[in-house]
Amino acid sequence: MSQTGRFLLTSLLLVATAFAADRTKPELSEPEPWVAKSVQSFKLSNGLPVYVYPKPGPALVSLQTLVTKGWADDPNGQAGLTHLLGSVLEEGAGGREALALAEALELLGADLSVWTDHHGMGLSLDVTTDQFDAAAAIFRDVLLKPDFPEAEIERAKNRYVNGLIAAYDEVGRIGRTVFFNQIYGAEHPYGQLPSRGWPQYRALTRDQLRAFHRAHFHAGNMAMVVSGALSAAEVKTKLEALFGSIPAKEATAGVVPKPPKEGKRRIVLVDKPGAAQSYLGLGHLGVPLDSPDYYAVQVMNTILGGTFASRLNQNIREENGYAYNAYSYFVNRLGVGPFYARSDVQTDATAAAVGEFFNEFTRMRKDLSEDDVRRAKNYLTLGYPGSFARVDQITGTYIDLLGKRRPVTMPETYTRAVNAVTLKDVRAAANKYLKPKNMLVVVVGDRAKVEAELKALKLGKVTVASIEQALGEKPSVE
Repeated sequence: MSQTGRFLLTSLLLVATAFAADRTKPELSEPEPWVAKSVQSFKLSNGLPVYVYPKPGPALVSLQTLVTKGWADDPNGQAGLTHLLGSVLEEGAGGREALALAEALELLGADLSVWTDHHGMGLSLDVTTDQFDAAAAIFRDVLLKPDFPEAEIERAKNRYVNGLIAAYDEVGRIGRTVFFNQIYGAEHPYGQLPSRGWPQYRALTRDQLRAFHRAHFHAGNMAMVVSGALSAAEVKTKLEALFGSIPAKEATAGVVPKPPKEGKRRIVLVDKPGAAQSYLGLGHLGVPLDSPDYYAVQVMNTILGGTFASRLNQNIREENGYAYNAYSYFVNRLGVGPFYARSDVQTDATAAAVGEFFNEFTRMRKDLSEDDVRRAKNYLTLGYPGSFARVDQITGTYIDLLGKRRPVTMPETYTRAVNAVTLKDVRAAANKYLKPKNMLVVVVGDRAKVEAELKALKLGKVTVASIEQALGEKPSVE
């Protein structure tokens, strides 16, 4: 072989050796956890707080306003006033009828909606950046200058009572209403029976709506959140022009109800003859929002019933075929919300399914692994950036935090806080916050087919009620 040939062969061998070395797997480092940017904040000249989360990209903007008055703040003798107010707020404002408002928003490509809950109400606006000023002017009229037309008030009342009547035939709505009523009691804002408040709702007047609006829709009771393709400086200029003249008054404290005493384990069976399925709702009082165990509870519930792959769903759906799904929640409320597990199961599997729920509650308190915790934390942290994918999701996230009086810095610390949860923390949370001995079990189903087997479980007293005994007398349409 010539010297040139030997040189080429040697070179090829060296290159091959180098490539072989390159095929060794490099060390993999843990991905950096996603962290939300810091929300920017300022106050308008009237003291109204504004939070801005710029999101460069598509020319879209979301504006949401929180008014810190909700169903729990209804005046005595005026049950449902805040609900009715929210129902008619956008049905005529600034001298324009509902249809004219809807057409104006449609021409701008804008979406405006109103919501109410136990402790707040609000408006949301989604629109392109170039149409923001015009759409926000309509938003301002709806927020500050509602006309409360008498005809729209009557229509809203009719929609409400028709919804109440329909609920008497919907197993899920019956079950949820009875569950919250039994946990909290009829005098607590979370446990009130809507049917029993209907006479007061029906009697509400336009003057009462206007008086409540004048008293509570001011800068002291509001907060605004904006996200999208606008800078904080641009937002401040625009919102000052639109909302800087809202009266500056002292905030009026909203009602934060105290939780009731924990009840004993018992079953409430609501008879629905001929029901093809049984609704199951199981639970008890949950966890205060400011609990130091908040994140451990979130991880624990993710394992128990927070996902499709959770223990409850794997047991009830996959292993036993009793239902399409089974989930559990620790419901977040400004007051203490409940722990709530639920499913709709085959009638002939009602008692067996209840037994499996209790088996999983007990197993959570004893049988946990590092892998369980790791997978739950991955589910929570890797999915969390999805809450910031759209501008309306971003504003909704911060409005929810403000409404529940939580720090607006929580998105910045969420991933770190979840990842800090340990197996020991989750085990302690399961033993502290899952309380089989205090569990309320609500069953809505065919009494003739399920009562005997439910009693055989020996979980405590079984109380049987008709639908009207459980929900109150069905309202009538006059």
